[in-house]
Order: sequence, then C-alpha cells, then structure tokens
Amino acid sequence: MDGCFFCESISKQEKLDFIDELESDLFVAAWDVNPVTPGHALLIPKRHAHLMKELTADEQQSLVGQIVRAKDYIKDADLTAIYAGLTAKMKGTKSEAFLQLTLDKLAAHDGAPDAFNDGLNDGPAAGQTVPHFHWHVMPRWAGDTSDPRGGIRHMFAGMGNYHDGVKNHR
Repeated sequence: MDGCFFCESISKQEKLDFIDELESDLFVAAWDVNPVTPGHALLIPKRHAHLMKELTADEQQSLVGQIVRAKDYIKDADLTAIYAGLTAKMKGTKSEAFLQLTLDKLAAHDGAPDAFNDGLNDGPAAGQTVPHFHWHVMPRWAGDTSDPRGGIRHMFAGMGNYHDGVKNHR
C-alpha cells in the first residue's frame, strides 16, 4: 500500500532491521528499534492489513506458528551482539537511547529470557501508530520488574495488580 511504512520497508528491504531467519511466505520479522525489552521483535504480514480482523485465515493460522518460532529464536539469539550492532547502526537517531538502555538491561540479565509478553495495538485508539498490523513479542526475565503480576494490564495506571485492588485510577 502506498505510504505505508511497513509495506514500503518490506518491498524495498530497508528501514527495518529484518530477522531473516524468521521470514515465512506470509510474514517478516524485525527487531523493534525502540525496544521495550531486549529481544523485542515485530511480526509483520507481507500483505497490507491494518487491523487483525483484516488478516486472511491463512495469515491468522500462520501467526501463531510465527510467534512460537520467534520466541525460540530469541531465546537462542546473541542479543548483546545484535543490540551492539543495532546501536552502532542507529547512532545519532532517537532510537540510540532505547538501544543503549537495552544493552544496559542485557548486562543485568544472565541467559535466555524466562518468559514473554505478546500483543498488538489493534487500531489507533489502542495505540497503533503504524497502520499496518504487527504483533509484538517482548521477552521478559525473572526480576526485570519488582512485581510482574498483571503483565499487560499495567498499561492502565493502577490496574496492573488486581490482587491489590484498584489504586489511583479514574
């Protein structure tokens, strides 16, 4: 689709840091250059679809397999080497600070991730900033936060840990 960042990046094989080992007939994978956690990857359909409901049945079925493949790949990847390369490549951009923070986080972790958070921002009201479906795979390590209970619920202030009840939410 003309004007779509992901479509143009996929067709020209540029702008994204692709993970070639995870490419399939229907999806590409790329490292998020503004990572939330070390190993934060994106799974992106090659065909333009804005929302999840626009994925074909084949794309929906393939997505689950792609997620599993991505997690296995990330667990075995040399994330320190990957992020050192990305940091050098993105020097002087807004991504450099995110990537340097990621390298710092990796220095505090020993070994492969212990778990993952997954998800998508399915539409602008949900925070989608690139109008092309993409799935986030975000590795987690034991102890990377003081209390991970609630996981993605933490995107809403005071709603993350439901064991503690509602706090400061309006």
